[in-house]
Amino acid sequence: MEIPFTVHDALKLYAEFQGEPLESKNIRKLISTLKVYVLPNFGFSIPSLTKPIVCLKKVCLTKFISNAEQIFALNYDNALKLGKNRASLENDKSNLNRFLKWMKQQNWYSIVANRREKPRSTPMQRTGQALSTIRKGQRRLFNANRYRLPVSLISSKLSKQLNQLRTFAIAPVDPDGYRQDKPMRTITFDDRYLHYILRFFGWLVKYEIPDLAEKKLEAVKGTASFSDEDFQHEQRFFKRPLETLELESLIGFKNLIENGASFENAALALDKELFNLDLAIMEDLRLLKKFIAWGVNTQKNSQVWGRQVCDTAILILKKNHGSKSKRLKYTDIDLIGEIRLYRNTIMQNYVPKTKVTKDEKILSPEQMEAIIDYLWQCTATQYPKATKRSSRAIIWSWQKFLIILFLHHYPIRGREIREMEWGKTLKVGTMGDGRRAYYCEMDEAQTKTGTPKKWYLDPDVFNDVFDEWLNYWRLKAEVSHQLVFFTHGSNLYPDSIGTQLSVSSLHSLVSSTIYSACRDLKTAAYSELEKLIGQERSEIEARQFLSNTSKLFIDIEPKRTNPHFLRHLGSTEIRRFNATPAQVKAFHKIIGNSEAEGEKSYLMLEPEEETEQAISWRKMAKSKS
Repeated sequence: MEIPFTVHDALKLYAEFQGEPLESKNIRKLISTLKVYVLPNFGFSIPSLTKPIVCLKKVCLTKFISNAEQIFALNYDNALKLGKNRASLENDKSNLNRFLKWMKQQNWYSIVANRREKPRSTPMQRTGQALSTIRKGQRRLFNANRYRLPVSLISSKLSKQLNQLRTFAIAPVDPDGYRQDKPMRTITFDDRYLHYILRFFGWLVKYEIPDLAEKKLEAVKGTASFSDEDFQHEQRFFKRPLETLELESLIGFKNLIENGASFENAALALDKELFNLDLAIMEDLRLLKKFIAWGVNTQKNSQVWGRQVCDTAILILKKNHGSKSKRLKYTDIDLIGEIRLYRNTIMQNYVPKTKVTKDEKILSPEQMEAIIDYLWQCTATQYPKATKRSSRAIIWSWQKFLIILFLHHYPIRGREIREMEWGKTLKVGTMGDGRRAYYCEMDEAQTKTGTPKKWYLDPDVFNDVFDEWLNYWRLKAEVSHQLVFFTHGSNLYPDSIGTQLSVSSLHSLVSSTIYSACRDLKTAAYSELEKLIGQERSEIEARQFLSNTSKLFIDIEPKRTNPHFLRHLGSTEIRRFNATPAQVKAFHKIIGNSEAEGEKSYLMLEPEEETEQAISWRKMAKSKS
């Protein structure tokens, strides 16, 4: 089976099917139709159109199939306005429709329609600011104030307590028989509860303890008093009463931090055996309130963050005091009740006022497809001037392309992308119709909902690209693991090359990649517009001849869509296109949330869409009266 790549290739096959040469009258009429009503929108200048056969050899058939009908319809309307004979236009329309209908009947049509043309070179590099530069000073710097307890300060006692708490939380059956809750997944404990414990004790060591040391030193010198509460904290935080040298050491540690030293480096000067870091400290409601207030006021954390800190303290209380409970849900443990009350009522005062950023992130399906096509072009092995690219640059381009492509079709949770492994959660098999296809399979521990799932990836979209990535470019990365996606790293931090993507690195990769693609496509659109205006066209006329991609981006600001917002877009689009209930249910099974959650995303309609049905309500009312 001969598969055409250009419009000229398809035209030759069409002529053979008709039993006519390319020079025949019918084929020449079709070529004339394409020359006048289709080819100008593919960026050809008026002089070059004098040789339409040459132009047809340069047009990718896949792009032609996607755009020809829409382009012709636009130019058909313009021609009518300019006084063109309608009968003549209908003949041209019939010529094109016969050609398109014939192609749809060919065995190779689905292959060509879904094929991604192999890029010869990357798109022209555009000048412009990166997303990180644009947002400088306008967003939270999540790494500006690290306060997680350094490994150097985790004592053997605290380490043992953490292991015991983990066993209590995740064991199928609690060894002591006091746990009333269902077992927790290991990933939930490590990513959430351990996360908050280490940050609570990090805050304690970095801020509370040095302040306490200053008070004690002033009390020793007789310049200040040391309250009963301060004395109780000293007894709780330390293994023995602090001596003057130890107090000065803690104050010196605080000075190092204030002078810009990292928490990890400054902590190396401290003796971890000095501290009595016990999980029971997190049961102190006054300290807990102080930590949460600091997190909300200073770190700008949300009420959700505060509630999860409370949940962590409650887990510790269940472990330490569960043996005393005789009632369901530990309702007879007073401390648990107090923290629950604080969690459910007082935390409402901490709800932050967040800026609505939907307009900065929302993209249409057509815009996303154009971005993906642009990123595919960026996987080329050379730059526009035939300069070869390094393997590392190509590998990074491939990862950005594949991650955006995957999240566009299947916007699963970030952790599932970051932990995806070839041969473990990404495999290759045979679909029910006999076609070879890649599929994802995840067990209870690998999904947030705790529900196993398996789904095949669209073979027309993913087979070729995953074949090339897994069998060629990924091998060139020479990594020692089976992760499908991993970090790009840098020459400054060579050890970070090939490691697992973090939450922040995946978020940054997606948002910055989409932003840069939008920026470059907008710049390219203006370049195309200037070129068309230079051919003695007005701007209004030139805009009509812009390529479909340029029309999508010329009038928008670059978007900063993140992985989570792609989930909202997917949930909205599947409903907007009238998917069946079964399709909606299957979609949410794949992405790992409920249909009710998807309905919330569907409410992200534009204001004009929400009121669209009432625009002509007077006319409708009149017609029914």
